[in-house]
Amino acid sequence: MTQTISAPGTRAAESPQLHRPRTDADALRAIDDATEHVPERVQTLIAVHEMAKQQLEILNGLDRVALLNNFVSHDMPGRQAHIQDCVDEILVKVSGTAAAS
Repeated sequence: MTQTISAPGTRAAESPQLHRPRTDADALRAIDDATEHVPERVQTLIAVHEMAKQQLEILNGLDRVALLNNFVSHDMPGRQAHIQDCVDEILVKVSGTAAAS
């Protein structure tokens, strides 16, 4: 058996008083009030879950090789040229001469 020991001259902490409904009907009403919005929240979670499943299906259906090929062949050369132009401008400003390409 466990025994709670208090310091001498102090009182032990009392248990909190819980509200207890007077009747079973009051208890059922309290439960209904507390769970009133649960069905709406469940429906929202189900909708979010369905959207996530659809997004995964779309992602899994994409041809990743074609997507990567498109990115590398179309996006990267333009970015590389832009980076090279910026580097050239910086070198001109810092050294006063154009970089040899």
